[in-house]
Amino acid sequence: MKKLFNALLLPLVCLPGLAVAAPDLFEAVNKAGYQRMLSQRIVKTYCQAGLGISAAASRAQLSAAVNLFEKRLGELKPSAAASPLAKDDLAQLQAQWKHFKKTATGPVKHENAMRLLEQGEQVLHIADRLTAHLQDAAADSYSRLINVAGRQRMLSQRLAKYYMLRAWSIRSARIDEELDAAANEFDAALKQLAAAPENTPEIASELEAVEIQWLWFQAALAMEGAQSYRVVVADASDAILNRMDHITRLYETGAKE
Repeated sequence: MKKLFNALLLPLVCLPGLAVAAPDLFEAVNKAGYQRMLSQRIVKTYCQAGLGISAAASRAQLSAAVNLFEKRLGELKPSAAASPLAKDDLAQLQAQWKHFKKTATGPVKHENAMRLLEQGEQVLHIADRLTAHLQDAAADSYSRLINVAGRQRMLSQRLAKYYMLRAWSIRSARIDEELDAAANEFDAALKQLAAAPENTPEIASELEAVEIQWLWFQAALAMEGAQSYRVVVADASDAILNRMDHITRLYETGAKE
């Protein structure tokens, strides 16, 4: 039906004097959600570099995450214009990003990690709000699934981030609580996605694979004290990130069919 609707709409949006086609809001929800993930990945890879975990690779991942966040800010501008709330969110995100980027691209020091953590939380909060407002603008069940699946990417990096902070001797009751909350949210959202009627056989199969990876990731998060455990956590979090990114894109594809 969506293909038929688009076919009927196309001649209208191409006529002179009429409005051009609206931005792809499903893609925008995905991209805004990806910014949430990058806010956590930046802190995670910063800590990995500080801990000396595959230091060169961690620094390269940190640089790549910073560059991609910057790039996506520009890509989101046309879609954010579809909603006054989203447009305001994007402006706030751009302003907060300047401070976050400055710390993230500065010297990797233990004393700067807490500042980066706090700045990352502010960026995450705004990016999450932007994603929600774009989801509302899309007004489709698939936009919700894209949002939820995309948030799982963020949680994979958030969990590893808190693990790395604790490994770097940055500990607090709040960090422990946030780690537990992120694990509970990931688990609940995984069950929610598995029950979605929109799931194709491919999506269902991919979600089953994530369930297995999640069990392994939880076990890795419980291990502390050895350098090798930190590598396991880093690798396990990225494996789930990649799988959930693929699932999110599958939902985005389904939305357009």
